Amino acid sequence: ARKVVPFPSRGLVIVFCWASLVTGVVDAQTAYLGLEGGGNVATFAGSDVTGAKSKTGFVVGGSALFRATPIFAFRPEILFSQHGSQDTESGATVAVRLNYLEVPLLADVTIPVRNSAVIPSLYAGPVIDVQLGCTVSATSGALSASLACNDSQIGLKTKSTVFGLAFGGGLGLPAGRGLVKVDARYEFGLNTIDDSGAGLDVKNRAFTVLAGYLFPIGPAAPTH
Repeated sequence: ARKVVPFPSRGLVIVFCWASLVTGVVDAQTAYLGLEGGGNVATFAGSDVTGAKSKTGFVVGGSALFRATPIFAFRPEILFSQHGSQDTESGATVAVRLNYLEVPLLADVTIPVRNSAVIPSLYAGPVIDVQLGCTVSATSGALSASLACNDSQIGLKTKSTVFGLAFGGGLGLPAGRGLVKVDARYEFGLNTIDDSGAGLDVKNRAFTVLAGYLFPIGPAAPTH
């Protein structure tokens, strides 16, 4: 059997080094809080994945923005995010649904645009996914059933915490004292979700679209 080098320790190194770097240059006096929600299209990828098809889910949560300069900001988020995949064979559809408490730690860069109310930005950073639940469902015609992944009839073991990288872009539009934002991002897992001990290469992938509102903490109006 293949021996897989444990990856979570390397994922933690990336997360904490990145957070230390961006928070070291942040001006804590320029801060914003917001709410956001949307949906994603997720699947599994990896050398041991075959036949996996995308599965839709929803994402909702909150975000903060700590601006270091008019261009650069640190943007942590706390989200409820659904991942998973599905496959259909012989008229039966089997789907795996993973629910995560997702913590992206994003570096956000504003793209200056003259004479425009729309504010574009690009961002990237590590993501921590803490599993809240996992289910396997099967549907065939009018029949359906759903069980927890760790049920003895299923025996699917998944990691409680996985790590990923996210990158994407967004558009902002000033509204009142705050900012309406629309974002699109792609997240790919860095380590396998498999926890069976077999060393299977199964990683999360997701394309997410979010909309939300950021409002300033304090008297200053947002410039992003």
